[in-house]
Amino acid sequence: MRALNGKASMKVNLKLWALLLISHFVLAIVPSFIVENKLTAYVPYHSVFAPLEMFNSLGVPVYGQVTEGMFMAPITILGWCLVVTLWLIIHYGFAIVLSHLTRRSSKEF
Repeated sequence: MRALNGKASMKVNLKLWALLLISHFVLAIVPSFIVENKLTAYVPYHSVFAPLEMFNSLGVPVYGQVTEGMFMAPITILGWCLVVTLWLIIHYGFAIVLSHLTRRSSKEF
């Protein structure tokens, strides 16, 4: 068995990355369209607001101004960009780790 070369390894990483991104999207978005249940809001809510709170605690302006009668502060463009970037990086890191753990050895037995 041959070990994966650089291009093949990158291809595997990108496939795993896409799989993780799609699975996150499916877990976050699809259930809320199918079932109107409080439990379906857990993944999308925490996928967005956990990173926002982390960046907010660092002083980054991720929330807009609250006006009277608003339920919650709007998320700024910077906030959305940071959330998306963070999840892209996290999923790519998981893809690299999974690819490394499932890589075949170049040694033949």
